[in-house]
Formats: sequence, structure tokens, C-alpha cells
Amino acid sequence: MAVVRPEERTAALGITGLVGLLGWAVAPLLAGAAMDRVSLATSLVAGAALNIGYDLAPYVSLRALRPPEETEATPS
Repeated sequence: MAVVRPEERTAALGITGLVGLLGWAVAPLLAGAAMDRVSLATSLVAGAALNIGYDLAPYVSLRALRPPEETEATPS
């Protein structure tokens, strides 16, 4: 949250939470269909891959940004 401006933090948190909730809502339907049509392990492998992607996406897109606290010069 440090890389988001203070006035935009509520919206950023809301969007992040909404994406997570959509995943929770759709996951049982997709997992059931994958287990029925492909294999029982399909949902586990897909879930692991999506979780890794969900963790890496913010890192990759935000790794170059520095919070204002880190970019401001500290008085000596």
C-alpha cells in the first residue's frame, strides 16, 4: 500500500479484495468441471499455478516502484 497514494488506497484495497473474492466464487465451479472431465489432480495443479501467478504479478509489476518513504532524502 505504500506505493499507492493515500487518497487512492481505499480503492486499491477494494479492487484487490474484489479480485480475490471473484476467484473464491468461481473456483468451485471450475474445479468441479476440471475434476469431472480431466483428472482429479487438475484442480490442484491449476490452483497452485494460479496462486503463484497471483503472488508474482504484483511483484513483477511493482518491483521498480519505491515508496515515498524510501525515495525521500533523510536529514543527517
